[in-house]
Amino acid sequence: MNYWLLTTEFPPVHGGGISTYCWHTAKMLVNNGHEVTVFTNDYNVNKTEREVPIDNVTLIRFNPNQVEIGKALGADVRLSLEFAFAVEQELKVNTAPDFIETQDYMGIGYYILQKKLLRYPAFDSLKVIVTIHAPSFLYLEYNQVPSYNFPEYWIGEMEKASIRMADLLVSPSNYILTDLESRMKLKDLRPIRIFNPFENEQSFKDIPTFKQKDIVFFGKLTPQKGCIEMMQYLKRMWDEGFDVPITIIGGGNHFFYPLQEDMIVHFKKKYAPEIEKGLILFEGNMEPKKLKSRLSRAHVIIIPSIVDNLPYAALETMAMGKVLLASTNSGHTELIDNRLNGFLFNHSMPASFENELRFILGLTPIEINKIGRQAQLDIEKQTN
Repeated sequence: MNYWLLTTEFPPVHGGGISTYCWHTAKMLVNNGHEVTVFTNDYNVNKTEREVPIDNVTLIRFNPNQVEIGKALGADVRLSLEFAFAVEQELKVNTAPDFIETQDYMGIGYYILQKKLLRYPAFDSLKVIVTIHAPSFLYLEYNQVPSYNFPEYWIGEMEKASIRMADLLVSPSNYILTDLESRMKLKDLRPIRIFNPFENEQSFKDIPTFKQKDIVFFGKLTPQKGCIEMMQYLKRMWDEGFDVPITIIGGGNHFFYPLQEDMIVHFKKKYAPEIEKGLILFEGNMEPKKLKSRLSRAHVIIIPSIVDNLPYAALETMAMGKVLLASTNSGHTELIDNRLNGFLFNHSMPASFENELRFILGLTPIEINKIGRQAQLDIEKQTN
């Protein structure tokens, strides 16, 4: 099978779930004897550059500023037109693929699907899969970003149109499909759930020795990731005498519109006394290898999202045999069996966060290892 994959993120870009997904998908397909071509936008190339990052994978990096008519559009909307152009140029010199898969995010498949439905000769026979990862029209809402501004509004409309026009709609979790149902019509498309591909290099390895009371949050400091609620829960616990710090890994600069400042700036001002006491530690962004090493010594890793699809952070944490404390507002609820292979709390019951965290910290090392081993076994079943 000849498979083309369209994405805005591909290694060495790391830290994003889409990049991780595309890497695992490419490896999964070539390991099963298929050929893969990945298309990704890159302003650092002149026109087009080809690489072979994995055997039987061709990576096409293209400059997304080539279509003359596209200059009448904003950069974000033009990106979809540039993806269609890159695909069209490849169709001129190579056989059409059996399938094209495109992410939903940013609506990058919009013009390809539009041209297919309008029966443009090069696009007429293409079969296009749209995979739901992180639809901005949904996530912007949770991140409290003005979604009726330009270009955000039209990007959302392009994402919705791409989802509706797809030959096949795929999602790694049922959770995100349910959340989207109140915002657009989906059921008639018969979307299917396909678990995220994941080359598991961790299961059945020894579970790393953890450092007592090493609590870690790693991810983006955005409202969607639940960091605001998490900090509120911890602040209440600290005020009542809880003396265990939280380490924030990643974070980054993410503008928080209601306060007109970056979230990390807001946190450093609001929680200055706690930072001064050493209750909040910032360790910044890390390369993947360093991140795995750092997470390996964590006592508990927290994923407090208020909405999420099926985050690779959950898969990777469980595969390492680490104890995960996660919210019920995500597709990782389809992985976690509470208090057997991980722990769940409910944002609608704020006390549940404290109850579960204190319960975890009270477990013996043997009990922690038992839960970690069960997490490894369950991830192994899912990824086989």
